[in-house]
Amino acid sequence: MASTSAPPLKQLFSKFTFKIDSKLANEIIRWRLLYETRDTHPEALNTPLLGVNNIGFFPKDSNALFDITGINRDEFKKAIKQSSIPSNFNVASDEFNLLCTWVSHLFFNSKEISRDLKDKVIKSVYMMLMYKFFSGVVRHLFPYKPSRAIMEATIDNLSDKFDIKHKETSTWKLNIEKRADLMTETGSANIHFRTIQNYSPDSKVTYILTDLQTRIRTKIRLIAEIFYAAVENGNAVIETTLVGEDKEGEKTIKELQNSYDTMIESICNRVLNAQSFIKADYIKIICTLFANVRPEMVRNVLMQFSAMATLQYQKGKSDTMDKSGKLYEGYHILISNLIQRTYRACIVDKVKLGRANILKKAMNMYRSSRINDPTVLTIKDSVSKFIDNTKVSSRDATNASLKIGFIIYIILMSFDLD
Repeated sequence: MASTSAPPLKQLFSKFTFKIDSKLANEIIRWRLLYETRDTHPEALNTPLLGVNNIGFFPKDSNALFDITGINRDEFKKAIKQSSIPSNFNVASDEFNLLCTWVSHLFFNSKEISRDLKDKVIKSVYMMLMYKFFSGVVRHLFPYKPSRAIMEATIDNLSDKFDIKHKETSTWKLNIEKRADLMTETGSANIHFRTIQNYSPDSKVTYILTDLQTRIRTKIRLIAEIFYAAVENGNAVIETTLVGEDKEGEKTIKELQNSYDTMIESICNRVLNAQSFIKADYIKIICTLFANVRPEMVRNVLMQFSAMATLQYQKGKSDTMDKSGKLYEGYHILISNLIQRTYRACIVDKVKLGRANILKKAMNMYRSSRINDPTVLTIKDSVSKFIDNTKVSSRDATNASLKIGFIIYIILMSFDLD
């Protein structure tokens, strides 16, 4: 158990040294760069969104710094246990966390490499430390992948009090990078400067860790609270921010007209693969919009549509009409007309803003009983016939919601390509 009369960390860590040169410095910098470009990490870091793209910090990531510096992790851990840091202080007593502070101290005081290279190493070490904190907090607050649409709306509606809304810190990588840059400063702007330089007292060394983690956790928690409030108030979101706007604000529908073919073919290809076609985030949105529809109902409808489409594709019947010649029977012809007619209606009515208005227009158009456009009526009747044949529900009201919900689901998929 840790003792208040225990040796200071600086004394305990004094045996853990390594040769500082440009080769070692570049290995540490490369360690960070490899992490930032691995798997879906670029998508998770180069965005203001949280939890939409996966990012993780694994034992192999922390082990790498021990390997690069040649420090034995177990021995380093034993040294920490001899210090005054309570073992139940998870952040302050963690061996990787403390190694980051120790490495920054040794590089800061080194005379073997240039100041510029030292700063890059210190920056890289603290960025990796904060990536660890960031991924852990995101995983804790968003155990299930959040809706991209609602998350986008949440971020869009944040006030300028949130630094993620500022251009220079508009992504999580930029946000973390700015804080790491500050850790290299030698003036009063960096409250940890003297601690990094002197590595004492222990309370200030551990404060580096708790301070960095608290800053990240607080930022993410505040956004999470707003996000979950938006989820709770989901029925009203459609009028304002359910699917948000694109990054550049207004985006006219006319700009999307040239991409109809690409949009249609992409959706149709995804329909043929149930795993790609069925998205939990979009199912949640449908269930938010239609209170009498349960997720398993929507999933059942989508599974049946995907199975039907696959069979039609194999038989070359993806563009067929029914025997009466009045309904779209093939999946391809239905999706093609649905997308084209919806977006063309937006053009005619001069819908200008973005996703929210497109979705609202679609909702109104396919819900209305006063529409006399023959193509819209054919789309509605064709979807109605399909939903009735699925026998997911025997209730007319539920089937009516499923019909509109299915149409909205396809429109939501079109947003993946704008």
